[in-house]
Amino acid sequence: MSNPIIKLNTLLSARGYDKGLYFTHEECTYLYSLITNGSLRIAELEAELKNARELIGMTPEPAFPAWIPVSERLPEDKLDVLAVSRGGLIISCFIDEYKMWYAPCADRLNVTHWMPLPTPPEVQK
Repeated sequence: MSNPIIKLNTLLSARGYDKGLYFTHEECTYLYSLITNGSLRIAELEAELKNARELIGMTPEPAFPAWIPVSERLPEDKLDVLAVSRGGLIISCFIDEYKMWYAPCADRLNVTHWMPLPTPPEVQK
């Protein structure tokens, strides 16, 4: 069985994909099958991993929280969160009383998105 990644790289190079050339119908069908089969295999592996975790009593990995736009929702009053301001990350809180974001040593915050901070690890004594 040939390696589909090598086939894909060969196909892309031969067709000059980076030069703006188009794929034939057959090439598109082949690429679609690679993507579809790859997606199915990923789903199979994820299911196997989930089953293996359950067998050994391991809890599922926690999902990483998604970024929340401030236009959709603001965090609880004075709760520290990870925020995006002016393209950078900052730990900040929203002060409801003043309708403003606050972070020590930062001014002119322009927060667009935020997410809850993760739970700190337990300290072993």
